[in-house]
Amino acid sequence: MRGWRGMWCALGPALLAGCATVGEAPPRVAAPEPPAALAAQLPAEVAGFRRGQTLPAGAGQGTEVAYATPGPPGAGAVVELTAVSDGAAGESPESPLVGAAFAQMLEVATRPGPARSVREGQPFLLPVAGAPALRCAETEGRYGREAVEGLVCAGMVRGALLRLWVTMPRHNPPPGDARAFATGIAAALRGGLPG
Repeated sequence: MRGWRGMWCALGPALLAGCATVGEAPPRVAAPEPPAALAAQLPAEVAGFRRGQTLPAGAGQGTEVAYATPGPPGAGAVVELTAVSDGAAGESPESPLVGAAFAQMLEVATRPGPARSVREGQPFLLPVAGAPALRCAETEGRYGREAVEGLVCAGMVRGALLRLWVTMPRHNPPPGDARAFATGIAAALRGGLPG
């Protein structure tokens, strides 16, 4: 037995706040913000992608914002923000909520269709300066005769679930930098870029 402190710390997550070492800040939990309010803070341009239409999403629980690069060839992206009922979900990319959203996104992105074949690459964590990373995977395949590549990412930002898709024709040079776009969006939502 490690004494009373060890006993109480072993009782569960509800008591873990008292188990932090002296001077260690407790984990920060983002205050939930309405998805529409977060979407309004997205910049007009991120990494060469220009903001387009804003629409409701997620059965009225979310907001979707389109982005695209000038073309041809052009890259397209969708940023979706959805309200989360579990206010204690935190922002870790390893959380079950982010994991479930990411798995669903990959399933949709790689679902076979008429003249459509897309496969996923190795999942990875995409760092965002001063904030939790995004859980991402690159994709590649074909839409008809067009070779395409893309990126799917999921994460938590200020109490909302962030889902992000980028798709573009495979071209040299590429029509957009998907990773720079994803990190730029996350940084903007977390207050790292002016809107």
